[in-house]
Amino acid sequence: MPGNSIDRLRFSNAFIRLGPEFYQLKAPDPVPSPTLIHFNPGAAPLIGLDPAWGAKEEFVLTFAGNRALPGAEPLAMAYSGHQFGVYNPRLGDGRGLLLGEVTGEEGKSWGLHLKGSGPTRFARGFDGRATLRSSIREYLGSEALAGLGIPTTRALALIGTGEVVWRETPAPGAILVRLADTHIRFGSFEYFHHTRQPGNVRRLADHAIAMHHPELEGDAGRYRLFFRQVLEKTARLIARWQAFGFIHGVMNTDNMSITGATFDYGPFGFLDAFQPRFTANHTDTAGRYAFGRQPETGFWNLEKLAIALSSLPGAENLTEELGRYQPLYNRCFRELVGQKLGLAILDADFTRLAGNLFQLLHENPVDYTNFFRRLADFPHRGVDALRDNFLKPQALDAWLADYQRLLDREDESDEIRRKKMNRINPRFIPRNYLLDRAVEAALKHSDYAEIACSKTPSTKRRRYSRARASTRRFMPPTHPQTGGRCGCPVRPEARFSHTPLTFTHSYIRKEQTMISLDGEITEITTPPNKADQFRSVTIWLPESEEHVELTLALEDFKKSGFGVDDKITLKIDKKFDIDSLTQNLLRID
Repeated sequence: MPGNSIDRLRFSNAFIRLGPEFYQLKAPDPVPSPTLIHFNPGAAPLIGLDPAWGAKEEFVLTFAGNRALPGAEPLAMAYSGHQFGVYNPRLGDGRGLLLGEVTGEEGKSWGLHLKGSGPTRFARGFDGRATLRSSIREYLGSEALAGLGIPTTRALALIGTGEVVWRETPAPGAILVRLADTHIRFGSFEYFHHTRQPGNVRRLADHAIAMHHPELEGDAGRYRLFFRQVLEKTARLIARWQAFGFIHGVMNTDNMSITGATFDYGPFGFLDAFQPRFTANHTDTAGRYAFGRQPETGFWNLEKLAIALSSLPGAENLTEELGRYQPLYNRCFRELVGQKLGLAILDADFTRLAGNLFQLLHENPVDYTNFFRRLADFPHRGVDALRDNFLKPQALDAWLADYQRLLDREDESDEIRRKKMNRINPRFIPRNYLLDRAVEAALKHSDYAEIACSKTPSTKRRRYSRARASTRRFMPPTHPQTGGRCGCPVRPEARFSHTPLTFTHSYIRKEQTMISLDGEITEITTPPNKADQFRSVTIWLPESEEHVELTLALEDFKKSGFGVDDKITLKIDKKFDIDSLTQNLLRID
């Protein structure tokens, strides 16, 4: 059914009614030569727009900022946030404008936003523009996650501005037309909390409840229940990130949506090989936002949101609500891993199987996405393709034998299991080298065919199907990913007299065992005649411990090469709060 023209979109603009403390009113800055790079007809119906309008000149002029949009009331939103763990009071929409909220399909409201539309008072001296490179990546990344069934913002269109913007080098400019069910962030509440405006914290919370949880209006405990909703949606979102191997890259609190959608794409990426320490952000040298730390970071960000809401009646202490996060995340992640493996019985045997699998995937250069896709064909075909990527195929054979034992107890045929696994394990992901190829073609040759081609499997059906897709788009990169530090969660087998720890394989250098402590290296001397036989471990300290002195009983490392009586004492003075995938994320609650 055809939708509306752009001049007849159904604007509601509820946010603007909160008052000028929440935003700056500003029109988009016109651009010299707007050009449509790509239009997304799949997103147009979300706001009730007729997809045919994507080919019209009025569409390009309007969303480039050169023509006023009837019903829109453009504004730049105020917010602050914690960036890499440090509070920054001076944020806000420095280069983006919320045109307004539009009611589309089934009465749902979507914020219509221009990213790169010129500087606002929050720009802090910057030009307020976006580069074509970053805009292409967000355009393709958000649509890829939508196709994978992961909650996300959407991209309506990508428009070239005809300008050159300056970053490290001159770059073509662009505007991303973004849709989001909300543009309210954790940092939106932090802004009013830390500027001591509890009344505006309450007004913002009431607005968020009215827009997204109207069933809570009038409830005496609505603010606590609102926080619970945000927490649960965040936990489910991050569980899906982990299951699909997605790395956000910049999980600052100003990049966290209150509706649990993936928000503000920066240096994002997907795992090729399974590397929990991999970070998609080259500036994240400490690995704060590495793949394996995203669940922990989500909890940390929720703690900051809880503090920002602490002035609200009934939300003075949200500690109990925070306690819901890890069990819910654990359960969601376990269920997703079970679905990826085609298993419904998620008991202790499943936990051991999954933990052993993550260890195998880390120790071998196996593509994370393709492994699960090929595993669906087991046992009838595809075993050789799986084994070819393992340095020690016999280790995979042992795992597959355990896997077969768990499959045998499921009351389901191999064909039904295969279909179910193929519905959750995608064949197509936006691999970084493919995104780079699309960007380079656009920058060097003004060739946007790769963008259109990458968008082809944008529906969920196509991302998971074998049809209409070039084989090369499912291949891992020729060279393994770099730029992140690695670590591998292993099932916690060692027996300690102190707090049980999870440990991962590290490396050794001659006569010294290297213990990696979250970026710091501590050297522990070991017997010269046995150092080359020892497989050292990375100790991840539990959050509650400030200082621990451990004795590692080496009899627990059956293949270490040490004698039964040999011991190493390690004194740790640094506090950590990293969760282990196998100890915490796959445990039985």
